[in-house]
Amino acid sequence: MSNTIHELKTDPDPFYAVVEGVKRFEIREDDRNYGIGDQLRLKEFNRERGKYTGREFLTPCIRVIVGGYGLREGYVALGW
Repeated sequence: MSNTIHELKTDPDPFYAVVEGVKRFEIREDDRNYGIGDQLRLKEFNRERGKYTGREFLTPCIRVIVGGYGLREGYVALGW
């Protein structure tokens, strides 16, 4: 299991959907060498105020899809 923790800035609406268990994946730019077993720390960010709210959601990454499946080049789907 990887000890890598990826901190990901997340807007309030999708963050709420994650916390409620409605959203179980994230589409991100493939710029961090994501791997199964990595930890994803989603950090709620208020764009209007330009700062983090302090709310976080930490989960292990259990699925990484790179390319194909309708993903644009250079993007990855991360599941938890």
